[in-house]
Amino acid sequence: MMSLFGGFDPNKFKPHLKMAVSRIRLVRSKTNNQIMTEKRQVCDMLVRARDRPEQLELASIRVESIIRKDRELEAHEILELMCELLHERTEQIRSSRECPPELLESAHTLIWASTRCRVPELAKVREQLGSKFGKEFVRAALARHPELSRVNEKVAVRLSLPPADMEIKRHYLDSIAREGGIDED
Repeated sequence: MMSLFGGFDPNKFKPHLKMAVSRIRLVRSKTNNQIMTEKRQVCDMLVRARDRPEQLELASIRVESIIRKDRELEAHEILELMCELLHERTEQIRSSRECPPELLESAHTLIWASTRCRVPELAKVREQLGSKFGKEFVRAALARHPELSRVNEKVAVRLSLPPADMEIKRHYLDSIAREGGIDED
């Protein structure tokens, strides 16, 4: 039974999920545009590096931002699908006392990601899931408790932003050079 002062409300939950999907798409579009701009800048740096070697180091630093944004894009794609899944299964969530096992990964991942990405609507989704399944359910997801949490590992890795190693940076720089038509010497 839903109280007057809160509780799980499918009529709020579903719109928050849809708004999260819209925001994720907007963020992905903006991020894609930033990546394209940064790739052009890196390409220019690689061309200038022939005469000015310090430009190669600057390109290597700039490519870290591109790698981070690429990782975020991959995580956002998964988050979008999870939002859509929970949207479709809202009735199942409403009628369950505990989170259905097949929705646990999506629910925990969205809760965990709500504090790590630029999608404020996920905080509302987290609140609704907390109202439905309890504070411990939310705490387990946020802490990524090994026995209790089922946060998607791909999303966790991509939003945790570990620094890119030199091999990955080199791969990105080579790829950007090829895309930009820069001959490798």
